[in-house]
Amino acid sequence: MGPLGRGSSWPLSGPATPFPRLGGGAPASPRPAGGAAAPGLGVLSDRESEVLALMAQGRTNTAIALRLCVSEGTVEKRVAAVFGKLGVPGDSGDNRRVLAVLRYLGAQDPDGAAAERRELATAA
Repeated sequence: MGPLGRGSSWPLSGPATPFPRLGGGAPASPRPAGGAAAPGLGVLSDRESEVLALMAQGRTNTAIALRLCVSEGTVEKRVAAVFGKLGVPGDSGDNRRVLAVLRYLGAQDPDGAAAERRELATAA
């Protein structure tokens, strides 16, 4: 029988290589090369941080699921965990997704965003 037939094994010539990323490019993550989380986001797991970064890029749960090769249900659970860990309230009339992304963006550039808000407030 052929290489995939009964009783045969597929020969491995070296270490397994990971599958290429769908969508190309490096995964979006708020964790810098050193592995430390952005300030204020340290409570998130690596996967939750990745989901939040993709949310900040404007991706839907479906797009995030496709990008990470997981189910939409898994993404929904990760998003709920992000909301819980960041303390984003669920009972207000506010958009929780937007509030979480604003928190993410503020953690990415806390000094720059604060300075820009002060400039806008004084100019008005």
